[in-house]
Amino acid sequence: AFVWVPKGRPVSEAGVIVLLHGRGSPEEPLSHASLLERYPYVNALQSAADASGNLLCIPLLGSYAHLDSPVRPEIQRATFIGKELPVFLVEQFGVERPRLRWALAGFSMGGTAAVNLLGRYPDTYAIASNFGGNCGPAFYPEVLKRPP
Repeated sequence: AFVWVPKGRPVSEAGVIVLLHGRGSPEEPLSHASLLERYPYVNALQSAADASGNLLCIPLLGSYAHLDSPVRPEIQRATFIGKELPVFLVEQFGVERPRLRWALAGFSMGGTAAVNLLGRYPDTYAIASNFGGNCGPAFYPEVLKRPP
């Protein structure tokens, strides 16, 4: 994962934004170089972290959907984003876990996943932003019924 920690603010006071990438190519594993090529704004994320006071994280999950595979137990991406990644960020960077300071955002397939994962992990994330993905929470429609 790529992580940008805000400068000038205690990390314990920072919010957390997990940015989910789009699908990519199965032939080309997602790497730092391919991430920079696909998303040239990545270099500006340290400035965004500093300006917003939020820790920004992009987990590199490859070219598969951000879901748990029903047939390949080693591919449990939704569980990683909803349960394991938050624990890692707390332990490694010292951010805190008040739900209202944690957000998901994504581009293309990652945007669809952000909305769906919000419904699946409402105790972890408070909000999701979808940039260019499918509109609705196809797998977790209860996200539309949940109060803020």
